[in-house]
Amino acid sequence: NLGGATAEIMSDLLAFEADRRAVNITIN
Repeated sequence: NLGGATAEIMSDLLAFEADRRAVNITIN
């Protein structure tokens, strides 16, 4: 269903953002 796909994409985006933030914190 469309809602499930959207939620999956959103969670992937959130995970990506969290990973990028963690990398930035590690570098800095």
